[in-house]
Amino acid sequence: MPTANDMPTASDMPAPTATDMTVPTNVPVPTDPQPPTDMPVPTIMSQTGSSVAASITKQSRKRVEKKPIIKRRQSERIKLSWFKRPITGHGSGYQSNCPPSFTCGNRGIFRYPFTKAEQPDCGLIFIYGCGGSYYSPKLIQLEKNAKNTELTAVIDQNTITLSDPDFYKRLQHNVCDTLNHNYTLPPPSPLVSFYINYNVTLFQCNHSHNFNPPSEYFKYNCPSFDIYYDRKQHSNVTKEKARSFFSSCSLLQFPSKDLTDTENILSFVSGQMVVKIVLSADCEECCNHRGGQCRLNANNKFYCHNEPKNKRNYFKLLLGLGIGDLARIDTLPWHIRMKIAIETASVLAYLHASGIIHRDVKTKNILLTNSFSVKVADFGLSRLFPHDITHASTTPQGTPGYVDPDYHQCYQLTNKSDVYSFGVVLVELISSKLAVDMNRHKDEINLSNLALKKIQKGEFTELVDPNLGFDSDNEVKRMIVSVAELAFQCLQREKELRPSMDEVLR
Repeated sequence: MPTANDMPTASDMPAPTATDMTVPTNVPVPTDPQPPTDMPVPTIMSQTGSSVAASITKQSRKRVEKKPIIKRRQSERIKLSWFKRPITGHGSGYQSNCPPSFTCGNRGIFRYPFTKAEQPDCGLIFIYGCGGSYYSPKLIQLEKNAKNTELTAVIDQNTITLSDPDFYKRLQHNVCDTLNHNYTLPPPSPLVSFYINYNVTLFQCNHSHNFNPPSEYFKYNCPSFDIYYDRKQHSNVTKEKARSFFSSCSLLQFPSKDLTDTENILSFVSGQMVVKIVLSADCEECCNHRGGQCRLNANNKFYCHNEPKNKRNYFKLLLGLGIGDLARIDTLPWHIRMKIAIETASVLAYLHASGIIHRDVKTKNILLTNSFSVKVADFGLSRLFPHDITHASTTPQGTPGYVDPDYHQCYQLTNKSDVYSFGVVLVELISSKLAVDMNRHKDEINLSNLALKKIQKGEFTELVDPNLGFDSDNEVKRMIVSVAELAFQCLQREKELRPSMDEVLR
């Protein structure tokens, strides 16, 4: 498995020569050959060995509500961007009897500091209901002995959304009584702190206070006090000025779900909240970089428990029979597979826009961080590919099962060769089958041949991994069929019929 220590400097990549490139005479030079400005730039892993690793960690994306209509015509491209949605992943912690991660229904995969409530010694934040049905409610306890609230969604690896039905009921029953005290989360500890991402500041003042508030402020009357709040999103009254003006009043903060431009407090004060989870610097280093678990001793002093020796920070993406550590966790759920596909496609699109062909795209060269972010590795076969040439004439190289058949036959390398290899990776993601398996029928030893045949006949159940929910979840089924259609386009023998990586992502 390639690691950071195996990776060389960029100067180690072979440069193309005039003898192995065919340069057309009438091909215009693109006016803007630079990488798109809206594409995130991959980071290069520290390197001292014989390959270069590029990586893109995508930011969490908003859920796409629109359902695409799948076109059968070759000219209609199926886009991975249809499936971009919030993805989950958290930290890492290890103990001899604690799993490195666990799946909790439709909330996704969790890691330390989260733990199932049945395993309280394996983390700091307890989740209840993971053993129930896929869509059943999940409750979360931010610290021991704290009240349970409903875990409604996961935005990113450190941000979750909660719903407090008790607070909501009290708001509906008696606004003034409920707003008489701050809404509080567990206080910061030496290990972890919690913050409400979106909140509203209210000032509670006695009736005896005779003053005219700033014009931007609304006043809400309660029997025993008045509440003032800023009604403008971008106010001229700074926080410092407001606190100075209302210095004789109590400052209260509550979760907010909307703008405060109304006199109806119930329209923005909410029992739903976005909570940011921040590990202390020591705990972050312990669990995310050293692979241990954060603990406090009898004197309330921090120590890193059960730190493994020589822990690897990356896992290869191995599917089917070679799934290794990931198989012991559980089969990779569908949304994680989509995350892997999207991030891998983004790396390849960036490389192609930068004039580089990877030439050895395969699952064994896709490394995963502990939060399932993608690192594309092993650039030993990569080639520079200037934008003003049609192809590079070179001896075919690559891994059996992933090599573009057009490149293998004609000795002409293009960026569509990476597209073909990416199509094989897509099929591996939806099938959990090996790219080459000598135990299959001779016409199906190569997974690409098997996929083309099954997809063309619409025999998806004979191709798709049954553990992904293809037969039980209509939405998952729709997405898998669409990804299979995209893979079918990428695997066309004629490179002109394949989409570019930009078209795959758009």
